[in-house]
Amino acid sequence: MKSSKKNSLSKNSKKFKEYFLSNEKKEISIQDLVKKYKFSKRRCYDILNVFLAVGFVSKKSQHYSFKGVSSFITKLEKIISLSSHKNRFSKSENSKKTRLEFNQNQNQNQNQNQNQNQNQNQNQNQNINQNKNLNQNQNQNENQNQNQNQNQNENENQNQNINQNQNQNLNQNQNENENENNQNQNQNQNQNINQNENENENQNQNENQNQNKNKNQNENININQNQNENENINQNQNENQNQNENINQNLNQNQNQNQNENENINQNQNHNQNQNQNQNENQNENINQNENQNENINENINQNINQNQNENQNQNENINQNININQNQNQNQNINQNQNQNQNENENENQNENENENQNQNQNQNQNINQNQNINQNQNQKSKSKSK
Repeated sequence: MKSSKKNSLSKNSKKFKEYFLSNEKKEISIQDLVKKYKFSKRRCYDILNVFLAVGFVSKKSQHYSFKGVSSFITKLEKIISLSSHKNRFSKSENSKKTRLEFNQNQNQNQNQNQNQNQNQNQNQNQNINQNKNLNQNQNQNENQNQNQNQNQNENENQNQNINQNQNQNLNQNQNENENENNQNQNQNQNQNINQNENENENQNQNENQNQNKNKNQNENININQNQNENENINQNQNENQNQNENINQNLNQNQNQNQNENENINQNQNHNQNQNQNQNENQNENINQNENQNENINENINQNINQNQNENQNQNENINQNININQNQNQNQNINQNQNQNQNENENENQNENENENQNQNQNQNQNINQNQNINQNQNQKSKSKSK
């Protein structure tokens, strides 16, 4: 019976402990515990009184709330200091001191590791910032080279446009000069023709007047006049022929001049084209050189970027390793703490069980003493009755 009671008390106290730990911030009443675990109120009060005595739980107007493990540990230390003997007390103090020293050493090592990790992270961040600055400078250089290339291309396009405009202007000037020359020639020809026609008309008028006058005078004179007129006409025709020949000569000269001018213009155009071609070739060579330089620069930049990425990856791996190490250390510490807590809880449970056993033994002893007293009383009464 005693073993079953012990098991039930230990199991129920564990259930209560888990329930309080899962509901740290809530206030719990006895009715909640009775409804959940279906215990009697007396059993609940027994367990809660132990928790209150240990400092695991606090009470406010029939509601219980989780107080914490620290007060539980301090109460346990007080109980241990009062109940244990000197040897046990000294052993516990030594074990506490060793634990405290061990914990202090662990904390110091952890702080040192944390400082080392912080310094490593700072150095890594500095390296990362330096790499970022290098990449920014490289990008700026690339942008500058691109702008230079764009400016060169713009200058080339401007030169091409200027050459085109010059060629157009030359062609326009040629066409205008040709048109002006042709117009001037046509105007001169028309003027000469008009003059000749006017002269012919004047001459014809004079001749007609003379004929009309001379008809009335003499027929002989008319014949002579006709002869003279025919001679004059022939002379005029000869003059017109000479004028026409002069006009043709002038036209031929003008054509020759225009041809010479056109040849000179073509020569100038060819010369300009050759110059432009040479300039374009030189510019293309310069562009190709710049492109090769840019390619080399880009290759170097890509190599540096890859190196930096590899370094960053290695650094990140080292950081992750350190983080994992720290996590493992923290986990180990937490495990050790949990183990210590579990040990303390087990010790407390054992102490509570021992106390309950002692109480039960004391009760049994008291019952035995009472029985013995009753027996003695009965014997005394019997002895008194016999003596009477």
